[in-house]
Amino acid sequence: MNPCAGTTRFTASLPEQPIEAIADREKLVQIILNLMSNSVKFSPASGRIMVDIAERSDGTSPAGVVFLRVSDTGIGIPTDKLETVFDPFVQLSQGLAARRDGTGLGLSIRRALARAMGGDLRARSIAGTSATFTVTLPRASQT
Repeated sequence: MNPCAGTTRFTASLPEQPIEAIADREKLVQIILNLMSNSVKFSPASGRIMVDIAERSDGTSPAGVVFLRVSDTGIGIPTDKLETVFDPFVQLSQGLAARRDGTGLGLSIRRALARAMGGDLRARSIAGTSATFTVTLPRASQT
C-alpha cells in the first residue's frame, strides 16, 4: 500500500541565486497564500501543487521581471472564464469548486495588489486538468 496515495504533493523550483523583486512583503505574502489556498481548495486529494520562481528580461527595463507561478492539477478554469475569475464576487461552480465557500473576492484583490506593486496576476488553464497563476513583479536593479 502506498502511504502517499491520496496525498497532495507540493513541489518548489527555486533559483540557485536569490532574485530580488520590488514588492511589499506583506502584500506578496497575501498573494502567495491566497494562490496556494486556492490550489489546495480546487485540487483533488491526490493532486500536485507546484511553485516556481524565475526571472527574465522583458526588454523594457534593464532589471527585468520576476515570475512567481503557482500551478496545480486541479479542476482548472474554462478558457472563456480566465479573465472573469478576477472580477469581484465571481465564483465558478464546477466540480470541487461547488463545494467551497468564499466571496469571490480573493483573486480580484490579489490582482489589484500585484498591480499596485507594478506587476500583474494572470491565469492560464486547461479546464478539468490544471491551472497556473503567475505573479509578475519588477526585478530590483542589480547594483
